[in-house]
Parts: sequence; structure tokens; C-alpha cells
Amino acid sequence: MIREILTNEGMFGSFKDIVAHMRVEKLETIEIKYIRTWANTYFDRLAGVYTYEEMKQVIDTEGVLEIV
Repeated sequence: MIREILTNEGMFGSFKDIVAHMRVEKLETIEIKYIRTWANTYFDRLAGVYTYEEMKQVIDTEGVLEIV
């Protein structure tokens, strides 16, 4: 379960929050710096720059959010 996602735009609690922020701010890309889970595990291997469409695909893909 995701606890926080640190991006170049700030801290978010979920991928859905990031997609909403990107839509409101009209951002084409966002940089994920790390993802932290409730077990305090950090996933920096998922760090990188992602487009709005890539982030939207994450929340639209069933089961993806449970993997992290």
C-alpha cells in the first residue's frame, strides 16, 4: 500500500492525486523521485519522468496500484 509519492511537484498520497494535479495544472510530464509504502519501503527504481498519459494508464490498469 502506498504511503507517499514524492515528485518534483510535491508529495502525493496516490497516483490518482498525481493525475488530478497534472490535469488541473495542465502538466504534460511529472518526475517521480520515490514511492514509499506503509512498510517504510522506498521504491526509487520507479523514479523517472512520466507523461500524463503514462500516469493515467497506471490508474486505469486494474491491479497495478496493489503491486507497489
